[in-house]
Order: sequence, then structure tokens, then C-alpha cells
Amino acid sequence: MEELGRITRAAGVVSFFTLLSRLTGLLRDMVVGYLFGAQGTADAFFVAFRIPNLLRRLTAEGALTAGFIPVFTDYLTKRGKDEAIRVARIVFTFTGLLLGGLTILGIIFAVPLSELFAPGFLADQEKFALTVSLTRLMFPYIFFVSLV
Repeated sequence: MEELGRITRAAGVVSFFTLLSRLTGLLRDMVVGYLFGAQGTADAFFVAFRIPNLLRRLTAEGALTAGFIPVFTDYLTKRGKDEAIRVARIVFTFTGLLLGGLTILGIIFAVPLSELFAPGFLADQEKFALTVSLTRLMFPYIFFVSLV
């Protein structure tokens, strides 16, 4: 019974912070809407944000953690702290290199990515150029947020 209570509390904490994350995301969108209005600038921002954010969802929202924690725990209990830390360093280094590569590729290929995610912007070259610039500015975000 005590373990069930501990699990319930842990699930409650995770749920609370997930809700808090979603609410702050909504607040961010409201602030952007207020500052930029329903103009092309806001459209460019949201498209540019969506591109690296999609990759963040694949790398940072539990996929890596869900796979890594059981392996790390297994190493920690069966092979000792030093071996577990060695594995963690390897995973962290590999993840950092992979994310660094994705960041560089995202910056280099910002034009075709923007064409793919916002083909309608090609008719408005100013909006498209802004989208490409914002995409290049936002792509490093995936590196930092995914390592945390």
C-alpha cells in the first residue's frame, strides 16, 4: 500500500508539471499573438518554432529517458556505480553529438525545411525569408532542451 501511495504521488507530480508546461506554452502563444497580432510575422514565428519543436518531441519528451533509465538502473545495480556512470557518459556524448549534428543540419537546410512545413509562404518572399531566419535562430534550442 505504501508503494502505491508513492507511485500515486510521483504520477501526480509528473502530471502537475506536464500541465504547467502546457499552460506556459499556451501563455507563450498568447503573448506572441498579442505582440504580433494575426500578421505574417506571427505565422513565420510559429512555423519556425514548429520545425525544431517536432524533433524535440522525438528526442526530449520521454523517449530517451524511457529507454535510458532502465538500462542505467540495471548497470547501477548489477555492475556498479563506475560502470553505470561510464554508460551514462557514452549515452550523453552520443546524444550530444547527434543533437549537435541535427542542429547543424537544421540550420543548413532551413530553406527546404521551411518549404516543406510552409509551402504557402513561398508566395510571400518576405514572410518566407523571415521564416527561414527564425528557423535558423531557433534550431539550437533542440540541442539544449533535449540534453536536459
